[in-house]
Amino acid sequence: MRQTDEYVEGWTAPIDYELKRTNETTRRVETFDATGSTPGLVLVDRDGNAIDTSGKVTWIDAANSVIRYTPAAGDLLASKSPYRARWTVTDSGAFSAYPKGELMEWQIRTP
Repeated sequence: MRQTDEYVEGWTAPIDYELKRTNETTRRVETFDATGSTPGLVLVDRDGNAIDTSGKVTWIDAANSVIRYTPAAGDLLASKSPYRARWTVTDSGAFSAYPKGELMEWQIRTP
């Protein structure tokens, strides 16, 4: 099932997500230690075009895999909605993406 979130055009407040993956030992889905890794965000518009954002992607709590995207005023536009989003994590050349399945959907509404 695709996760859908809604934002208003021009949104510039931080957007935080807790990334989770399956622990291979316990088989439980849980946060992980992302210390030292590089966070990223892939955004595509309703036509499938990659969006080059001006906002920043950072760790708010890398030890517990909590990621933050702070969009710039022109990043999230209703005219390009819905967006599809996926978080990325790169660590020593290893790449992972969250969610692994369907991308999240971000509906952008007019103010």
